[in-house]
Amino acid sequence: MAAACALKRRLDQKDHHRSVELISDKTAAALEVPVQKRQTSFDSNYAAAIRADPGGPHACRAKVRLVLDGCVQVCRVVHGRTLISKLLNTKYLCRWESHHLYVTDDGVQSRTRQGFMDTPVTYSEIREVRRMGLWEAAHKFCLSLVLPTGLLVLQMSSPVARDQWYHSISWKKRMFRHKTKLNECRKPEALVREIKAMIDVCMQEPLLDDAIYQTPLDVVSGLLTKHHLWTDRLLREELMLALTPLLERLQPSREVCEFFSRFCRDYPRSILVQLRVAPVVEKILKHNVDFSKFLHTRRLVQDLLLALGSQGSGYQATKDLICRMHGPGSTCPHPRVLPNLVAACLGAVFLLQEAWRRPADDQNALGLATDQTKAHEHLDLFLNVVGFVSECDDWRPGLALLLQPIPFPETAVSHPAFVRSLAPVLKRIGSDPRCEVHKMVLATREEKDGWLDVVCPSSASCPDDGQLWAGMLSTLLTCCCRRKAFLKSLLKVLGACQLMALRGDTTCQEILCQMLEWGLIADCQDQRVTVSTLVSTASGEARYRALCDRMNQLRELQSKGGPRVLSLPSRSTDHDLAQLLSTGCFGNLEALSLAFTSITSQSAEQLIKLPNLRCLNLWCTQFGDDGLLLITEHLPKLEVLNLCETYVTNKSLPSLAALKGLHTLNLNSTKLSAETWTALRIQLPELREVDVRYTDAW
Repeated sequence: MAAACALKRRLDQKDHHRSVELISDKTAAALEVPVQKRQTSFDSNYAAAIRADPGGPHACRAKVRLVLDGCVQVCRVVHGRTLISKLLNTKYLCRWESHHLYVTDDGVQSRTRQGFMDTPVTYSEIREVRRMGLWEAAHKFCLSLVLPTGLLVLQMSSPVARDQWYHSISWKKRMFRHKTKLNECRKPEALVREIKAMIDVCMQEPLLDDAIYQTPLDVVSGLLTKHHLWTDRLLREELMLALTPLLERLQPSREVCEFFSRFCRDYPRSILVQLRVAPVVEKILKHNVDFSKFLHTRRLVQDLLLALGSQGSGYQATKDLICRMHGPGSTCPHPRVLPNLVAACLGAVFLLQEAWRRPADDQNALGLATDQTKAHEHLDLFLNVVGFVSECDDWRPGLALLLQPIPFPETAVSHPAFVRSLAPVLKRIGSDPRCEVHKMVLATREEKDGWLDVVCPSSASCPDDGQLWAGMLSTLLTCCCRRKAFLKSLLKVLGACQLMALRGDTTCQEILCQMLEWGLIADCQDQRVTVSTLVSTASGEARYRALCDRMNQLRELQSKGGPRVLSLPSRSTDHDLAQLLSTGCFGNLEALSLAFTSITSQSAEQLIKLPNLRCLNLWCTQFGDDGLLLITEHLPKLEVLNLCETYVTNKSLPSLAALKGLHTLNLNSTKLSAETWTALRIQLPELREVDVRYTDAW
């Protein structure tokens, strides 16, 4: 009986040891603790867990978001050395704690330092980061951090969250390792190899966050401050090649821009200038918002343009760069390229002007020209860039607007050579048929000079014999500036007009005739000089004779009288009106009705020859802004004006304020705004009958 009891005790004890061993092995397999004797069963169990959990470690590397903090369940498993410790660390007896964890640059820590997370877990302690399959029904989607003393198990609510934490901690751990190695490197060759490895790791990361690429860029930016490491050309080229993937996604930092700028200045003819630096500059020009906040990026653009201009192809490489940024279409898809290019060129011009006043040492430090010849070459390069920009039709309106205030230094604008280099740009702007373009050669305000004044023959900075100035005047007068106010502003350059008319310029001859016809030249001596100038050439004499015939005819019409009221039949044209007024006696005409005719703004030149006109009806005609501006200047005695269903807009309607005697006004169905109408009501005190129906002021 005693022997039987002893045998039973030995069997029970053996079964107990076997069960304890089985529990310990299952726990180790579930927590991914290597156990040699149970490796086969662990592999089969883990494969089954992977099939049950598609988001496991062998799932496809889909893009996930970077996680830097969050609430998770934490369990710490310590390696068992005794039977009691193994039993306490089984999965059935594990204790879970809720923690708000932070993934920092140094490790993983909890907001509340207590329990399992009483101290931060540094990346140097973490030997491995593993994703776990199904552990048990209540606890799944776990992540284990293998530590020297055991495991730190993190439990998430879903496989997606688990993968996010896994990739985030793994990436932070790898970055920590690379930073440590980079701090320990002393040789530049080893430094470049480690930078390449770090960037390759970041480019292969499945994390979806800009910090994945910004972190290695910040690390490299810090290393670039050590200039003694980057004296070898081959190392600098290898580093540029390594940085290319990062700069395809991010804007370069200040240190990277300075590194690329130094390379452009030191090796302007290197092939990497076009292959590696040019794409970075293209990205800057397409996405930069304000160069005043990022002066290093503007300097990089300037150094690249100088490097491209010094290559064997001349300015062709620079033109190719601008063409690539503009694109093959008729309209550039990147609206920031134009202002950024112009800002870079303007900044370079100011730098060059300032460099001429600095000592040679300061100029060398800035990479600027040390002699006048080199400085003029650099200046021509940047002005040629502006010239390439002006060749694009879609860029010309914006360029004209940027150049209208004459943003160049006064010392440069006062130099004829500078204006001569800029002359092709001014010619394209001044001869453009669009009003919003060619009007930009005028001054922004009366007391300030515009490009028309700069290139005037009477100006000291005139780049030629006045041909550019005459071409600008021709475009302005044939489009939108054939007005009394504009010709009156040209009286200050009357001598220049007389000089160009003496040289046979037909535009200036027409201007002088118009001034005489409208009585703008008040001084008798100036009138005699003007007439003498006109009759000194065959073309001028012909225009002056035509002017005399018109003036004699007008005086004859006024002396003969004629009808006081006139109404033209429908479908009358501008030619019909001109022929009628040139053959009849309408010196006393006071009321004229052109309603429902095909009259346009061109007839305004005939209407202003009727000084006694008091009532004008333009209902349902094609009369527009240019005509209204002209008649408000020359017919101040108008009392009744009907503009119903015409093409006048807010561009010309404010000029009605000059008609102080106006008492009846019809603006029905025009593009009148409420603001313009409010101002007109104040400026026209005699206005009694008004019709503003079907307008914004109604």
